[in-house]
Amino acid sequence: LNDEDIYFEENRIKIRQGKRGNDEYQPLTKDETWKGLRRYLRARRAFKYNKGNAFFIGKNGERIRSRELQRFFKQYGKLAGIKKEVYPHILRHSFATEYLRTTRDLKLTQNAMRHKNLMSTIIYTYVSKDDVANGLEKA
Repeated sequence: LNDEDIYFEENRIKIRQGKRGNDEYQPLTKDETWKGLRRYLRARRAFKYNKGNAFFIGKNGERIRSRELQRFFKQYGKLAGIKKEVYPHILRHSFATEYLRTTRDLKLTQNAMRHKNLMSTIIYTYVSKDDVANGLEKA
């Protein structure tokens, strides 16, 4: 993600070379998300060693590498007391699960995940016993 991929005025980000090989745009609608991105950007601009146009940078001022991000997730997962392994891709699973839980619409979730195949979306989601019970109560 580069600085120019974040469209603050339009509440969306550009995903370069998305799943289908094209640039795609993803809306971000939560005010908290935008506040966090702006806060991060202010802090990052104060960092003298920013090299290039990468939005997320590591300690050396260069684009954050996947290995560095994995270590970050592992470290903070442990600090948070999470027993299971925590890794960046888990955010995609969490998003799919929460989106489905909120909308209760698998096709909308598929679209938000940019999946061609509905089965891919199903694999990403987790339905708890409470979700099943809540669904039965509303049926």
